[in-house]
Amino acid sequence: MSKRDTFNYSEARKNSQAAGETPLWYTTAGYQLFMKKYSNEGESVRSRFETVARAMAQHAPTVYPEWWEEDEYTRGKDWEQVFFDVMWDGFVSPSTPLLSNGGLRKKGTTVSCAGGLMDNNLYDRYNVMTEIAVLTKHSHGTSFSLTNWPSEGDAIRGGESQGVMPVIRDVINVMEEVAQGSRRGSCAYSINPRHGDFWNVIDHLYKRTESNNVGWLLDDNWCKAMAEKDPETLKRWKRMMFVKLARGKGYFTFIDKMNRHLAEPFKRAGLKVEASNLCQETVLPANDFYTFSCVILNYNLELYRSWPEHLVFIGQVMSDCNISEYLATMDEVSIQDRRALEKIYRFTKDFRALGSGVLGFHTLLQRERFPVGSMDAMFLNNAIFKGMKEQAEACNSWLAEVLGEPEGCRGLGKRNATTMMMPPTKSTAELMAGASEGIGLDVAMCFTKQSAGGEFFRVNKVLLEIIQERGLDWEECARQINERKGSVQHVDWLTDHEKAVFRTAFEVRMEDYLRLCSQRQKYIDQGQSINLYFTSNDSPAYISYIHRLAMEDPNILSLYYIYSMRGAGDISRTEECEMCM
Repeated sequence: MSKRDTFNYSEARKNSQAAGETPLWYTTAGYQLFMKKYSNEGESVRSRFETVARAMAQHAPTVYPEWWEEDEYTRGKDWEQVFFDVMWDGFVSPSTPLLSNGGLRKKGTTVSCAGGLMDNNLYDRYNVMTEIAVLTKHSHGTSFSLTNWPSEGDAIRGGESQGVMPVIRDVINVMEEVAQGSRRGSCAYSINPRHGDFWNVIDHLYKRTESNNVGWLLDDNWCKAMAEKDPETLKRWKRMMFVKLARGKGYFTFIDKMNRHLAEPFKRAGLKVEASNLCQETVLPANDFYTFSCVILNYNLELYRSWPEHLVFIGQVMSDCNISEYLATMDEVSIQDRRALEKIYRFTKDFRALGSGVLGFHTLLQRERFPVGSMDAMFLNNAIFKGMKEQAEACNSWLAEVLGEPEGCRGLGKRNATTMMMPPTKSTAELMAGASEGIGLDVAMCFTKQSAGGEFFRVNKVLLEIIQERGLDWEECARQINERKGSVQHVDWLTDHEKAVFRTAFEVRMEDYLRLCSQRQKYIDQGQSINLYFTSNDSPAYISYIHRLAMEDPNILSLYYIYSMRGAGDISRTEECEMCM
């Protein structure tokens, strides 16, 4: 066992908190993750936050909004102090590249998402490989549409096409050869399932899953053929679902719905969405002139009731500063790398697209004691995202006034072409005291985790508070829950209402979950990273029904992962609609 494995992170966290170098709300798991993945040469959380805040504030406006001195949270402070405070107080969760690289231009960029188009020509075929490699080197997760590439055997000038499979193999090879530090690259390629090479692509996906990520571009014609039960379409769909359930591979991008939802600056420019990003929440265009970028920052909904009044406004200014820092970082890369980054640089400069999201949604519902399918959950869902949109739009207009409009937004009164999307926050949710990921659902109320000292229980933080308030033996309670695969439906120390509140993702009606996703979409100018959750007890008919609901809903723009549970035992979904009870 290595020395690193035996390091006492619990003791180190407490010492760091006592010294004022780590926020008091940080957990041992979050502290360990920070030190291993985000700390630069052993620096503290405070030092990292200070460096990020300083790097962002150098691009901030020299003026302040009219409410600044009236708001207790911002009164008497400058941008740098407020940027630090919203991170230190746990209200804002920076994206992984911003937290890792903020203020460290030589280390990498501060932006996560990138996506482009490979068109049907030899120049694009090889230029895109270089672009993917250089973007990966500089911290991006990438996504490219390959759907325009000809199928195997198609006539091309001078002969026949070898099809899309050689391109896909090259994408996978690039991902395995290029990394950003210790972080291996990820790239999704997107393709219409009507493509002539579909069967080759999906067979390869089933056999070779590592670094192999596909987004299926499902257009209106595909959805119509599904509804009309076209035999070939259903045959391909059945295979796609089999591979997704068996291998966890294959994102669903409802590409025509995305284009209908595309933000005004892009529609005005005659641009269109060619594919989403790796996590399926971006709704941004790409072509032979632009590769899209999107700046991510997330707000912690667990603390929603104590949010500063103008939190989203502050966060959006911080994200706009991140765009400026991103452009400045690209200005300092090598001449060769800059050539490969030209399309994403141009897009970022012309449109300054943002994608602020949330984490801790399910944790908030648990704190409020609102079941996922309840009317209370819908009212709260609406209030949260309506309020976020209003602040984001107000900030966007203010930034346009004080800093100006970019070329792509000229005359629209906007500094940022987009302002909101819902990323998965898989890594950063752990940092935020173990809040639930993004807009997703907790898959278990208790699970076991391995450490150097052996196996230990991790209990849902809100549930643990109830256990402690009632003077129960938490280890015995955890053991009971863990034996039932994270479910609390069998325990005798919760009321029926509390059991409804603490249903796991595998016990929540997926109809109720999708209803919340659909409801909030009207306030979001990009999309949402939406996961689905199924067990071995769910019938193929139910799984198909839920996917059909998503496909037919104009506000569900994509589907990301399926989380599955085998050997589900007596785990079952509630059959009652909470709003009908």
